[in-house]
Amino acid sequence: MIGQWRQIVVFLAVVSTLLGSFAAIGQTNIKRLMAYSSIGHMGFVLIGLAAGTEDAIRASLFISSSMRS
Repeated sequence: MIGQWRQIVVFLAVVSTLLGSFAAIGQTNIKRLMAYSSIGHMGFVLIGLAAGTEDAIRASLFISSSMRS
């Protein structure tokens, strides 16, 4: 069961990272650029969650908490 969820989380991580990165390239509006950048960063957080180790989850929590400032 966990393996099935891991595949979904990995897929969402890759899609959100790529979508955020490529959509942000052509933006001239700073608000949209920041929004797509946030989508890309959440992909990196999901990559840590998909790894499933305690250190990776800790790193994901650190990244998501540091993005709020």
